Amino acid sequence: MRFPIMIVLVAAAVGLAGCNEGSGEVGPKGDPGVAGPPGPAGPAGVSGSSIRTLTSSTCSADGCPLSCDADETLVSAICIGATSAKFSDNLQLANGIMTARCGSSSTSTIATCARK
Repeated sequence: MRFPIMIVLVAAAVGLAGCNEGSGEVGPKGDPGVAGPPGPAGPAGVSGSSIRTLTSSTCSADGCPLSCDADETLVSAICIGATSAKFSDNLQLANGIMTARCGSSSTSTIATCARK
């Protein structure tokens, strides 16, 4: 029975031997490392790209229809109500132009258009 207790005591002594590490003072700050190589170039931007926001507040009369210009894409259309907002679920396509509408309970529509 003495032998297992001796093993435990030796293991504990070895474990405790390193307990003082890290208790000394902090050494001086080292020199900065060598700078890495430059990263690759990013993708080219789209020349003339622009985003435009439209607003309509005629929802009670005609559903606040909003369309982007022929050289733009309708990105989003949000129907604004008295207490909430939601994306328009009334989209119509005519002659290649998308028109968004909102219900009569909406107070306004905000559409975002992006130039193609």
